[in-house]
Amino acid sequence: MRLFLLILILSFASSRATQIEILNNCTYTVWAAANPGGGKQLKQGETWTLNDVTGSGRIWGRTKCTFGSDGRGKCASGDCNGRLDCQVNGRAPNNLAEYSINQTNNADVFYVSVVEGFNIPMEFGAAASSSSSSNCSNSVSRCATDVKGACPMELRDPEGCNNPCTVFGNSQFCCTSGNICEPTSYSKFFKDLCQDAFTFPYDFDQRNSCPTGTDYKVVFCPASASMIIVYWGQNGDEGSLAQTCATGNYGIVNIAFLATFGNGQTPLINLAGHCDPTTNGCTGLSSDIKACQSKGIKVMLSIGGGAGSYNLSSAEDARVIADYLWNNFLGGQSDSRPLGDAVLDGIDFDIVGGTTMYWDELAKALIGYSQQRKVYLTAAPQCPFPDAWLGSALNTGLFDYVSVQFYNNAPCQYSDNADNLKSYWSQWILIPAGQIFLGLPASPEASGGGYVPPDVLSSKVLPFIKRFSKYGGVMLWSKYYDNGYSSAIKRNV
Repeated sequence: MRLFLLILILSFASSRATQIEILNNCTYTVWAAANPGGGKQLKQGETWTLNDVTGSGRIWGRTKCTFGSDGRGKCASGDCNGRLDCQVNGRAPNNLAEYSINQTNNADVFYVSVVEGFNIPMEFGAAASSSSSSNCSNSVSRCATDVKGACPMELRDPEGCNNPCTVFGNSQFCCTSGNICEPTSYSKFFKDLCQDAFTFPYDFDQRNSCPTGTDYKVVFCPASASMIIVYWGQNGDEGSLAQTCATGNYGIVNIAFLATFGNGQTPLINLAGHCDPTTNGCTGLSSDIKACQSKGIKVMLSIGGGAGSYNLSSAEDARVIADYLWNNFLGGQSDSRPLGDAVLDGIDFDIVGGTTMYWDELAKALIGYSQQRKVYLTAAPQCPFPDAWLGSALNTGLFDYVSVQFYNNAPCQYSDNADNLKSYWSQWILIPAGQIFLGLPASPEASGGGYVPPDVLSSKVLPFIKRFSKYGGVMLWSKYYDNGYSSAIKRNV
């Protein structure tokens, strides 16, 4: 059975050789493979660059490999005839980064494919350093959700989620009848989880293009995949920020909280027992923040919280606070930056008091600084819909990530069953935001209700909410209470 997807290849010679960098961002070792190109073992954080790439080919990852000094051995998934240096395509299940360089109209064609199944989350797109990336039809293709946890029982493989052609071998799934084949229930399953990936042999709408001369990057386990967000900073016994990021469990860490600001008050950050900002004792966090960011983890400053003194008295007050945040925590300049010279990635709105007004003005003012450096906006509204405090701000459509707190709210939190949670999730998923996260307590002690046991979350809740294209992952309160919860759910998030 041959499932290699042809992209209507015309095989023109490229006028400029292309470079493709391959990065392993997984917490485990991946044996990268390319045909043509060979193969290489990549530990977490290691890269492999394919130079002078022309024509057409595919890149994939292999898992649990053992090779002798002669380069012979085997892999549990993606194996290519037992060779480290691949000369043939890999064995399913394995998802692919496929490309054809210098096609019609001097354009490259590329995409991520799950037609042969899935084994490792993957992203394939134009390299950020490539000057032509702004002219791409879509600069990135991805299947960044870990499909294995939701895989239909009949397609399950010890190392991934298989394709129906390999399992059933009939013409409907293998497209061997000579006719154009249609999507199936299985391709629709993959499409629900990986919306911009190639999911069946005639899924041509998922091809992306960039001008010939663009360089590309393949990332295994991209940091912006479905991920876990965690709050850090409200208990001195929760470990350092650097230790939090070193777990490899989180994609975003919210430093909590800037608890005093607005209405003429002197802004003050409160990090409980971690450090004392009144004596500049928190500037040492700068190195921790940079260490997190070097791992691809975004670090945000969360403003507000349940015990703060904050308020916005007017639209002008909101703009004043935005200016303060930009200069003291983001990309601006100040002689008194509370967390040192590290530049945070953005601002998280955890607003449960003060005023219901002007948070939209604050969001607009902060986004205005993105012309100088991207400012990410996140929010953590309560699950009753719409949120009383942040409703107008969320309606601006400016927020990249929204983590809805499905706890401490009986009408919409989990309680013996997930019916109410699912009902409210179906409303929240419709707001104009980039991605929506399921906010949960990391232990029963972390909240007054809404705790979901890891096995129930993985089997009863996540399969439902992951059907929605805006699903981004899970948010946890907080690092102090996360004594194994994130590790237990990470594989299925």
